Amino acid sequence: AAEWLDDAFSAGDLLMVSVLLRLRMSGILDEYQNLAAYVARGEARPAYIRAFAAQFAINAPPAS
Repeated sequence: AAEWLDDAFSAGDLLMVSVLLRLRMSGILDEYQNLAAYVARGEARPAYIRAFAAQFAINAPPAS
């Protein structure tokens, strides 16, 4: 099985990992280990870490 949607990490994988993360709290990823592994690989990528940090910097709640 391919590690990424198009055999190479791309913006599509960034988007898909972000969508699948929304399912984490539902527990559904626990039922599908291939999806859980895909999300874990995506979250570990430097590009994902940078993109997440950039989004958090823009959308973080104001400091109290």
